[in-house]
Amino acid sequence: MKKATIFSRMAAGAAALFAAVCGVGSAYVWQHTPENLRITDESGISVPFEGISARYTSGEADWPVSSEKGQSVQVEYSLWGIVPVKTVTADCVEQPLVEVGGQPFGMRMLTSGVTVVELSTVMSGGELYDPGRQAGLQVGDCIQAVDGQSITGSEEFTGYLQKGAGKPVTLTVDRGGSTLEKTITPVRSDSDGKWRCGMWIRDSTAGIGTLTFLEPDSGVFAGLGHGVCDPDSGKLLPLSQGDVLRVTISGVQKGTAGAAGELRGYFSEDTACGELLKNSETGMYGHLTGSLGMDPGESWPVAMRQQVHSGQASILVTIQGDTPQEYDIEITAVEYDESRRTKNLRIRVTDEELLEKTGGIVQGFSGSPILQDGYLAGAVTHVLVDNPCEGYGIFAETMWEESRNLQ
Repeated sequence: MKKATIFSRMAAGAAALFAAVCGVGSAYVWQHTPENLRITDESGISVPFEGISARYTSGEADWPVSSEKGQSVQVEYSLWGIVPVKTVTADCVEQPLVEVGGQPFGMRMLTSGVTVVELSTVMSGGELYDPGRQAGLQVGDCIQAVDGQSITGSEEFTGYLQKGAGKPVTLTVDRGGSTLEKTITPVRSDSDGKWRCGMWIRDSTAGIGTLTFLEPDSGVFAGLGHGVCDPDSGKLLPLSQGDVLRVTISGVQKGTAGAAGELRGYFSEDTACGELLKNSETGMYGHLTGSLGMDPGESWPVAMRQQVHSGQASILVTIQGDTPQEYDIEITAVEYDESRRTKNLRIRVTDEELLEKTGGIVQGFSGSPILQDGYLAGAVTHVLVDNPCEGYGIFAETMWEESRNLQ
């Protein structure tokens, strides 16, 4: 009886241990596999993490993707090939080929409407008024229209207020993708006699980034690897129209711990060589009509996310003039969290020459292509300010998918 009890307890303990291991293992599989998948003839379906097996739900370990282009199949990920954990949809696609970048490019943007960058009070008749806050406006709001009339710039907005001479106006506001209407009553400022709403607004910006890739057939390009945001509100700037300009890098402010460095450059030509089409969370996209100095014909395959792995890689970046150079880095971590798409890769600069010249990653590197195993694997997006040798990157596949919508 005692032996039976002992064996029963041992069996229960083993079962509990197995369940715990499976629970932890299942969480590991969920964390280290993508939510969706694209597969090419070369990509396969396996992910670069120990203990995770992949197979098609139809039973095959491999699949003739070339015969299934444009179709979707189901892929199952399991723990050690024993415990099924997750099934995802995999789209069979042609191998994307792009011309890799590394060249700096200038951006001259006009925003859609005007963006609220600060709210303030107005002294009127010896009293303080706060029209913006009273109307319910917030920093980051984009004002698209006044009394139903579209506006394109700050001068137009201010002029409309002066014509109204203090009458309440209805503002059509874009707030995080939602359209709102707010009524605001301007007050006459004691300082200059003009009608004010207690808001600082912006309608344009300019900057420098790095080109990630160009689609040679369509002329569509992708760069930056993250969106252009308002420096005051931190919100994504809504793009109305914009130009692409050639840039020459004149120097580098070296980065140190706690102080991010930056590329220094200037617009080498005032004539646009392309147009900006989309300012997205995943980068800046547009169409080139002129040259940024890329060598035609240097096509690279875009890696699918499951092909990118920890280990040696390189980046293309321009730190002088307008010609990119290749430098060694290491991809130290890969993750598939869709809520952190611009930080799916963790990278570290290992090239001694680049470390000596720049201190690591600096502002302006955003968009620099990450190359691994003969593929365009990703793009640099952020620097760790406390440790400029390290930073983050985005999958090239993510940017390629966004660019497809513009072709």
